[in-house]
Amino acid sequence: MDTRFPQKGLSIVMKMSILAGSIAALASFIVGSLIVSGSEDIVYDNALSRLKYETNIKSLRLVSDIKNFSDDAQYLVGTPPIMGIPRAINNNDIDPLDSSHLSEWRDRLATIFSELIRAKPHYLQIRYIGVADNGKEIIRVDRKGNLIRTIQDKDLQRKGDTQYFKNASKINPGEVYLSDITLNREFGEVSEPHTPVIRAATPVYFNERLFGILVINMAFGEIFNKLLKNTPRELTPYVTNEQGYFLAHPDKSMTFGFDFENDNTIQKIYPDFNLHKSHDLRDTEYSMESNGDVVHVVKAHFDPSQDNRFFAVMLATSRQNLQSGYYHLRNESFMIMALLVIISLIVSAILASRLMRPLQLISIASDDLAKGRKIKNLPIDSNDEIGELARSFDDMRHQLEDKERELIISQGHVHHANKMASLGEMASGMAHEINSPIQAINLIAQRVQRQIKNNMSFEDVDNSMQKITTSVNKISEIIDSLRKVSRDSTDEDFRDTRLTDLVQDTLNMTEERFRVNNVKFEVKYHEISENLVIQCQRLQVSQVLINLVNNAYDAIHEMQNKWIKIDMYKISSRIRLSVTDSGPGISEDVIEKIFEPMFTTKDIGKGTGLGLSISRDIIATHNGQFYVDKASRNTCFVLELPIIHTMKIINERNHND
Repeated sequence: MDTRFPQKGLSIVMKMSILAGSIAALASFIVGSLIVSGSEDIVYDNALSRLKYETNIKSLRLVSDIKNFSDDAQYLVGTPPIMGIPRAINNNDIDPLDSSHLSEWRDRLATIFSELIRAKPHYLQIRYIGVADNGKEIIRVDRKGNLIRTIQDKDLQRKGDTQYFKNASKINPGEVYLSDITLNREFGEVSEPHTPVIRAATPVYFNERLFGILVINMAFGEIFNKLLKNTPRELTPYVTNEQGYFLAHPDKSMTFGFDFENDNTIQKIYPDFNLHKSHDLRDTEYSMESNGDVVHVVKAHFDPSQDNRFFAVMLATSRQNLQSGYYHLRNESFMIMALLVIISLIVSAILASRLMRPLQLISIASDDLAKGRKIKNLPIDSNDEIGELARSFDDMRHQLEDKERELIISQGHVHHANKMASLGEMASGMAHEINSPIQAINLIAQRVQRQIKNNMSFEDVDNSMQKITTSVNKISEIIDSLRKVSRDSTDEDFRDTRLTDLVQDTLNMTEERFRVNNVKFEVKYHEISENLVIQCQRLQVSQVLINLVNNAYDAIHEMQNKWIKIDMYKISSRIRLSVTDSGPGISEDVIEKIFEPMFTTKDIGKGTGLGLSISRDIIATHNGQFYVDKASRNTCFVLELPIIHTMKIINERNHND
């Protein structure tokens, strides 16, 4: 048995679990009891607020329908035929303004009336009534179901004795008289089926004298039916007039008692109901209780010219229904309290370990280790699970220190090793790069041998030798580029380098492979010279470009449309080089990891996962930026390098000082 460490005592997690579980159970019962005892009034008030909200919404919809109705009456008065007809009547049926005949104006007005009725499904009738001949109708258009028809002259009626005609005759131009909602009547009798109707009437003046009345009849039955249908079943909707007679009721036999001379009013259901609870116009809504129901009333003032006119929109429900949410909440509260007592014992075991000081010390030690500070106060002497964790952490710390020393020794070789791995990936491409000029030399040499036997001229021999020399130089350039890229250039000085030299280093290593595999390669200098000089480690930056171009080739070599391009821009004191290929781009989750060491999306054996990581370090050494252009539709890597290296500027300043 290992006696280096003391034996474990009682588990601290168990200790904290017991304490936290007891506290949670006690708190659950206290909080739950407070919630249950204080929630009844809150739930009731919330339910009453919802009742008020629903009542106000229904009231606003009724008033909105009437407002649109009144606006249409004012709109029709402004249409040309309204004035054209009296002008024609006063000039032997010919309008002196445009020579239109009275019949033409009547036809035009009938068309306007018909189109408005067609557009407004609740409109039943639009009439233009003259004051002459006891209010004889001039134009009248009716709706019968889906049929809209203009009434013949012989069927036009006299409406001078109607209440709405008399009231509309007394108001000023531009005002609209709104009638009460009553059942529609024809020739003095309630028409079948019963149709609730409201009328909007506005006067028409000609030469400063009353000429006629324009009247629109709107059916309110469907509007009331929609109000009733859209009300939840636990609520009972009512709409009454100022006298308390029902205009809308779930039982239609209770409506429009004033038209049938019965006493079906709101007071019949709620005897102590007072519709005129207050004569203050600001008292537009209130709640009351009667017969075990709670009723919320909203007075919908629909006539701007008469503030005392209103509909009473009401929603009623039982008090028990308003309190039902409380009973539901109470039962749920007891269930939740019971569950909390059970769950708290489990949850407290998880939370206990996070509340203990030893873990805080280990967390601090972890932070010190990550930042290279000296570690102290590590609780390795504790005799519980936390002590074991601390001792394990301490062992791990010593192991990390050993690994760190090994890593420092090997880190200098990683950069060069990655370069060798990249060269291995380019082996097949280099074979093409070198093989093509060798084949050209072989063919030219064979041709020279044949032509020497045929007395080849000195000039032909010289031309052939020149081609051989060119091919040999090409091979020499490729081998020289390979030698430069393969050697360790981390300590290379920052030198003046032309942009075209960086491109040429890349072409020497990749041009032939692209040609053989039909990859279109393009370099664009955007408003800058290819001979622009920047200060950099040429071989290091060339290695980054070669790595990016090779990565692009690996990504697109199996695609139909294969292209790679390098774009160069000057942005202030920096050069921006972007390497873009015909690939579709890189997903967000890959972009987040792509610069991590050892991360690669290539198949096993085809990538080391170090290229982009080391490339980023190289560009960082140049005080530049290396990133993926997420806005590009294709895969696009961007290098931003200062034209003048920052460290060189600093050295020059120090030297001058």
